[in-house]
Amino acid sequence: MRTGDRASWSGLVTCGSVWACVPCATRIQLERSREVSLLVERARAAGLSASLCTFTVRHGLGHELRDMRRGLMDAWSSFQRRAVWLNARKRHSVETVRAVEVKYGANGWHPHIHVLMLSTATADELATMQIQFSDVWREVVVLKLGRAHEPDDEHGCVITPAHSAEYLTKMGLEVAYSASKMRGASRTPFELLSDASRGDTRSRALFVAYTRAMKGARQLEWSRGLRDRFGLGEISDEALVERITEAESAEPLLALNRRAWNAVNAAGGVLFLVELAERGASPTDLRAVVDRLMASVSGPRIPLVRRLIREHERQAG
Repeated sequence: MRTGDRASWSGLVTCGSVWACVPCATRIQLERSREVSLLVERARAAGLSASLCTFTVRHGLGHELRDMRRGLMDAWSSFQRRAVWLNARKRHSVETVRAVEVKYGANGWHPHIHVLMLSTATADELATMQIQFSDVWREVVVLKLGRAHEPDDEHGCVITPAHSAEYLTKMGLEVAYSASKMRGASRTPFELLSDASRGDTRSRALFVAYTRAMKGARQLEWSRGLRDRFGLGEISDEALVERITEAESAEPLLALNRRAWNAVNAAGGVLFLVELAERGASPTDLRAVVDRLMASVSGPRIPLVRRLIREHERQAG
């Protein structure tokens, strides 16, 4: 286990999944956020302004994420072929980075699209674009997903100036899975995973459904030629994880042999140890937790992890 601003495990086989794997997603999203920030910086230097365009659909309990995600992407593809979008791109030199984000709240799954737009458009022109986009977006959503998912004028399409902290967060380029972090009304998939590790069977089922629904989807999609235009090379998520893992040089906090790792993994303590490290736990503290898990190899280990979590939450106040 290595630590920096965030703790992570190293020395493991990597999968390169930005949807299902906390260690890989953390590495991927940190690097993608660096790329997007660099893009915006260089685009502004070239005279382009940055804005964030969010496209949503109406959602409710009982709506399947897989169907909504596919319908959402079909609607986006259709929207990109419409004259209102093609004319805006040509008139205002629009370049984009498209991101897919998913959350789960009181009304069920909420998949939506964030589009980072680089353009020459003024604030007044962006306001006009939002009105025009909203009408066409509502039309393509009904066409691809049906009337039940028709968005309203207030939420269907929203364009706002893009500030670094905001657009990185909204584009899903920050990983938030720790239960100790501040939460909003909706949970991110990795918050569902964190709750599942604490024994919440409903969260476990939701996270499994999420990983199945998102399999094969691309989190980010850049305008053709945009990376080359601003000097950003192309690299796959899988290759990115391998490169970052090889380059990691932080001092390790904790080293586990195969038997210890298997015990921790089987007990559901992998994320728990990461959270403890991020809270400032010492190597001695982490080793003590591992030893308790190792000592319970023949017993019910999942309940032990839940007990340990409650103990540390009480200590944290």
